[in-house]
Amino acid sequence: MTSRTASFRSAIALMLEGQVYTFPGEVQGTISLEMR
Repeated sequence: MTSRTASFRSAIALMLEGQVYTFPGEVQGTISLEMR
């Protein structure tokens, strides 16, 4: 689970670099789907 979380954090970090974090709800929803 730790490795998965790290991967998600890395992916999010990359996304943040390219785009502005303005849709926390969208990101959380995506993470929920990915975790499922």
